Amino acid sequence: MKQNNIKLIKILVVAGGWSDEREISLLSGKNVYSCLKKNKFNVSFFDIKKNNIDQILQYKPDIIFNSLHGEYGEDGGLGSFAQKNNIAITHSNSVSSALCFNKRLLKNYLNKTINILSPKEIVDKKKLNFL
Repeated sequence: MKQNNIKLIKILVVAGGWSDEREISLLSGKNVYSCLKKNKFNVSFFDIKKNNIDQILQYKPDIIFNSLHGEYGEDGGLGSFAQKNNIAITHSNSVSSALCFNKRLLKNYLNKTINILSPKEIVDKKKLNFL
């Protein structure tokens, strides 16, 4: 794609969400939005909440820039929504996101599918000196 055409792509920066990391997600999302806007990209900003997810479709984005932290962003939720609606997204696919977000699920998957064992836990004894 030519450099001129890339600036025509409709980018939707999705941030906010409902996890404990909402505020940091809004900050990083606004940073991304500002940088893209400053560089003359066709970009919009969307503060996602549980009750407005479908409003993403009103923007008709070509691509979603996933700036969510925690639930729905890192766990594959937004990726699944994007895939279902044929929208590209800047994130790992929803299956790998869901696996990596849930450590127990990932450990079980790695053990059963490719026989990689991982420790039950790792203890940093230096951090336990207060006991």
